[in-house]
Amino acid sequence: SIYISLELMALTFYVLVAFTKREKRSNEAAMKYFLLGAFSSGVLLYGMSLLYGVAGSTNIGEIGSRISQLMPQIQQAIDAAKTSGAGADDIVKLRPLLLLGMIALSAGLFFKVAAVPFHMWAPDVYEGAPTSVTAFLSTGSNAASFALYARVFNEALGGMYADWAPLLGLVAAITIMVGNWAAVTQDNSKRLLAYSSISNAGYLLLALVANNLYGYIGLIVYLFVYTLMNMGAFGIIISLRRRGIIGDNVDDLSGLGQKAPGMAAMMTIFMLSLGGLPITGGFIGKYFLFGGLIQ
Repeated sequence: SIYISLELMALTFYVLVAFTKREKRSNEAAMKYFLLGAFSSGVLLYGMSLLYGVAGSTNIGEIGSRISQLMPQIQQAIDAAKTSGAGADDIVKLRPLLLLGMIALSAGLFFKVAAVPFHMWAPDVYEGAPTSVTAFLSTGSNAASFALYARVFNEALGGMYADWAPLLGLVAAITIMVGNWAAVTQDNSKRLLAYSSISNAGYLLLALVANNLYGYIGLIVYLFVYTLMNMGAFGIIISLRRRGIIGDNVDDLSGLGQKAPGMAAMMTIFMLSLGGLPITGGFIGKYFLFGGLIQ
């Protein structure tokens, strides 16, 4: 049911991205999104099929119970083989399958949340799609995907925490760095916010690495704040474009304090919160995320 719901969400997004069908940029963005999305869905389904093959169930709770039972048995068999020098038991052969399933599942979901190195679609799609669709795509899709990520990794793959935590930690660190560095060089405001979304995906992955109460509080707070701030930033861009005050470029926002002081003040608050500066909502989310990691 998770896979079907994820694909139904993706299919509607492919249509929405190509909504302005006479614009070449919109068509190009939709085609890139569709092709890369289809590939990632295949990888995701492969990971799910491997976990089903090992656990014998598609129920998250049952998969979690089976993996929690298997991991200690596999480790005991490996230790026994090292001590006696004899060949490993058949149960040890399940470990590569579990690891491959976990990596494939991670890769498929990395695409959905636009984490590096599966982020290539995001800037083009954000730029090519109608701005209102981009606003929905950057918030609704990410929030749903992270809720799914937390549920699958916490419940189904909880017994493999020692295996997936370093992978997610490394991807989170690279995603934060690449997202922020790439954003600095952008001329287009929608591409800038796309790279902002990528870096924020890295921060949200840290909650799963922390895997404690502080981390999950941080995930909920940060998702809530990020959704509101991103919707606000895109809402202001839509409003200013409709009034003819700005175009798509970041340079168009210069002098906004004189052209539309109220909008400029709100945009400042949204940007500071996305940056995580103190007294803003983004700071509270990051406080819990990093607090969870330190714990």
